[in-house]
Amino acid sequence: MTKRKIDFLERLNCSINSVIELYCNDLGQNELSFLKRMYANGISNYIDRLKALKFENYNKVLDVGCGFGQWSIALSLLNKEVNSIDQSEKRIKILNEIISCCDLNNIRTNIIPVEKIPYKSKSFDALLIKFS
Repeated sequence: MTKRKIDFLERLNCSINSVIELYCNDLGQNELSFLKRMYANGISNYIDRLKALKFENYNKVLDVGCGFGQWSIALSLLNKEVNSIDQSEKRIKILNEIISCCDLNNIRTNIIPVEKIPYKSKSFDALLIKFS
């Protein structure tokens, strides 16, 4: 593993811990548990899954239903630009905090319900859509 990647993963872990501490009173127990679980093992597993699906080297990717952003972060490390949308203002706020702490400059976030996606056809090279 390269020094750059190790440094990033260390920043990510510190960021997640800081975000959990910062927002623990704003999140319900289920959301807090979910946030912790999504990042419990870092993002290597997400990166490996995306690579297995050949979901890399795109110019512009849309992550629909990004939640707390674990897939968005993995996508940002494998692709040029990521647009992450979710209907939850709280989850986007937390993702923005993680993005800021990790100094990721290729992720754009927006609070948008899935049924109101405003982007024109062919705006993205790839879409990652998750529904819970």
